[in-house]
Amino acid sequence: MRKDWYRTLIREIMTEELLIVRDDERVSVAAQIMEEYCVGALLVRKKGETIGILTEADIVCSLIPEGLSPDETRVSAIISGLPITIRTYSTVEEAYLSMARNRIRHLIVVAEKGEEEALEVGIVSVRDILYPMEEIEERGEEWKRELRSWVSFFPWKRRDWIEKIVTGNPVMVESDENIRRASTLMRDNHISALLVKEKNRAKGVLSETDIVRKIIAKRLAPEKIMASEVMSSPPITINFSDPIDKAYFLMANRHIRHLVVTTEGREVSIVSARDLVCLPAMKMKRAWKK
Repeated sequence: MRKDWYRTLIREIMTEELLIVRDDERVSVAAQIMEEYCVGALLVRKKGETIGILTEADIVCSLIPEGLSPDETRVSAIISGLPITIRTYSTVEEAYLSMARNRIRHLIVVAEKGEEEALEVGIVSVRDILYPMEEIEERGEEWKRELRSWVSFFPWKRRDWIEKIVTGNPVMVESDENIRRASTLMRDNHISALLVKEKNRAKGVLSETDIVRKIIAKRLAPEKIMASEVMSSPPITINFSDPIDKAYFLMANRHIRHLVVTTEGREVSIVSARDLVCLPAMKMKRAWKK
């Protein structure tokens, strides 16, 4: 792992295969593509021209709460607008700051000057930036040391605790609540995961990915499926007083995007990969310039 990771060019870490869906395609078909390729976003085109990006959040927050049918609704009806782009010669630092400013998880990579103008050539996600696991895992038992070195790229110190990035109490849903209601809670609270509880005990985490891949892609009815049927269980936890780099170890090692934060046996929050990105941009700039 290079020590100058934040200066790495986006073209070196981006996914070159862009998955594209037509604007008039059914949402259920788009969800099936997401499930098949294990991705959280698709580029949307109309007559060869890019008009937006479809994300898991669009499906969960714009389709399901409104009771729209994924088999009848077209992709163009729920996309939120043109994607945020970044140039191939931009750096990891620039991508990190762009995601933080715009509170997003995906950037479309476009050709640099001198190449064909505005040509989309790849996509970079928060996962690519937060934990480049393929490079780490190839090193076997050394991966923890490599990851710890890489984590030093971020603008906090080893003595910083999880409490620094905890944003509030977790939004909870009962295990027997249906997915339409759960999706409405996600939309109203602007979050990507819920803590699923049963008899006041945490049973799992329900994420946007769970809903899109296990329900919409399978063409199941959200109002007929309970949270307990598709949640990820058991929840992976981290203590309120644990160091922040432990969150990286857990997310990277288990290939997950959400951790349940606990203290004294109580669930007090959920921390996501996006939380680790969306820190104040100016704080990051100051830290990297030192």
